[in-house]
This record gives sequence, structure tokens and C-alpha cells, in this order.
Amino acid sequence: MLRPIRKSEADRNGVNGVTAAGSLRIDSMEQTVRRDAVMTLTLVTRPAARSDAEPAYRQKLHEWAPLPLRLIVGYGFILHGYAKLSRGPETFAAVLHTIGVPFPYVMSWATALAELIGGFAILSGAFVAIASVPMILVLLTAMVTIHLPYGFFSVKLVEVTANGTRFGPVGYEIILLYLAGLVALAIGGAGRLSVDRWILTRRFPRKTWIEDPHRNR
Repeated sequence: MLRPIRKSEADRNGVNGVTAAGSLRIDSMEQTVRRDAVMTLTLVTRPAARSDAEPAYRQKLHEWAPLPLRLIVGYGFILHGYAKLSRGPETFAAVLHTIGVPFPYVMSWATALAELIGGFAILSGAFVAIASVPMILVLLTAMVTIHLPYGFFSVKLVEVTANGTRFGPVGYEIILLYLAGLVALAIGGAGRLSVDRWILTRRFPRKTWIEDPHRNR
């Protein structure tokens, strides 16, 4: 038997229906706003793909970059150390005595050995960071005591005559180049074909395998 619906009940049902429809519409709007916010946050936090990504071959070449520095810096120091020893330590000691270096004979031997042994260490890439310290001290001493008064340029053309070209005193340009090479090697490492790298792969073989899983397969 159908029961007549009162006006108050009908009004209440209508209000509830409107309220329910409004709630559904609000929930739908909240979900849309939340979804848009998540998409916006994802777009903001996700790093954009680099179109200028470095090629893999350049990353491999980075490991070989220290090799030219080691060759020229190491070879140069070896020649300077050998020249001091071949002329006799007393000859270089006389130069040190003239510029006021204490214990010139001892410092002559120390400088020549530091250049010779350090040059071989840099050339072979052995203990580069440690070997660079005495070599840098030698360079700084030479720059302050000898080359600094003559300015920056290492090549100064004085005159050109029928007998040849005459150059002036050497400045500190070459000293700065050697310093830059040593600092770069001490910070960046000896790179490929070096004793330091061989020691590193022997001490941490697992780490090397993880970095390059295709090596030694």
C-alpha cells in the first residue's frame, strides 16, 4: 500500500538529494584539483632530459686527459734534475749561495733529487699527489727568488743581429704552467696508464667492476 509522502518529507528528501549531488560535484572537483597538482609537481620535480648530454666516447677520453700533462711535466722535471746533477751539485750550490738560500750545498742536492725523482713519479703516475708537494715548493722558491723580478714572459726578445737573436732574462710564465700542471694532476688524479690507477684497481677491484661491468670479461 502506497503511503502518501508529506510535503516536509519531500522537501527534506529534495534537500538531501541536492546536498548529495553537490557533495559528489565537490568531490569530483577536489579529485581533479589533486590530480592536476600531482601532475604539476611531477613536471616541476622531474629533471628535464638533457639534449646536450655528453657522448660516451668523451667520458672515456676524460680518463686519458692527464696523460699529456704527466708526460710533459714529468719529462721536464727529469731534464732539469739531471742537468743539475750532471753539471755538479756544487755549481747549482753557488747559484743558491748567490741568491741567499741557506745551506746551499744541501739544498742543491735536495732540489736536484726532488726534480729527478719527482719527475719520474709524475711520468709514471706514481703517488702523484705526494710527489707534487716538494716539486711545487721547488717551483715557488724558484719563482720568488729568481724569476719574479723579470716579469711574466719567459721569452723576451732583446735584439736581432747578424750574429743571431739575443733574449732577455726568463720570467715566471713557465713556472706557472708547471704549477698548473702539478695542481691539476694532484687534484684530478693520474688517469690511465699510471701506477696510481693500478694500485686503486688492486685495492678496490669490486668497485672498479661495478663502475665498468664489461671490463675483464
